[in-house]
Amino acid sequence: MSQLSGLLQRDRLGREITIALLLKLVAIGIIWWLFFSEPVDHALTDHAVAGALLGAGPVTMGDDLATHTTTPMPPMKPPEGETP
Repeated sequence: MSQLSGLLQRDRLGREITIALLLKLVAIGIIWWLFFSEPVDHALTDHAVAGALLGAGPVTMGDDLATHTTTPMPPMKPPEGETP
């Protein structure tokens, strides 16, 4: 009888693991479909995305990344009532 209960317990554990993995795969599929399935802006190019990610701002096809410069951000002001 103990062999049978051990077998049933392993079978139940395997079923629980399988269900958990399937639910996770479904959740990953839904997240991919919602956020990554198709780009919103069809006019985006690889160069424009790379420029935005690297901090160079939008880059057009004629721009050279080596000579493209950005303007620095002005320093932040401290909140009202606080001294630096």
